[in-house]
Amino acid sequence: MKNALFAVASIAILYIVGGGIALAQIDSIEVSPAKPRVIDAITLTASGEWPTSYSDVNTIASVSNFTISLDVTITTPQVSLQIISPWSATASIGTLPRGTYTVNVRLFNMFNGSLSQMGQKSSTFEIGNGKPKR
Repeated sequence: MKNALFAVASIAILYIVGGGIALAQIDSIEVSPAKPRVIDAITLTASGEWPTSYSDVNTIASVSNFTISLDVTITTPQVSLQIISPWSATASIGTLPRGTYTVNVRLFNMFNGSLSQMGQKSSTFEIGNGKPKR
């Protein structure tokens, strides 16, 4: 019996150490339209994977100079399934002046009243003038 328990415990440790536990991640940051101009309303979408089931996704976006911050909070219930779940969060930014912008996405977990940062990712995009291309 001791040998069987030791074998199960060893496999569990190897599984954890070997990266068998999935982590929250931000896979992509998309800008729409893909090549925005000053006359276009900008929408940002961040997406990725979450290591458990979740109950809610909230997004707060802010713009300061040429930096856009997108804070995504995923609420994990006290009882959740240990499955990899896709998530996405969209924010309407509106029109912006011409220039190069940095998007900073921060991913948070709200669990049992406690907020923890789980990841972050940055991307850049450029806004061109509003003249039609010939």
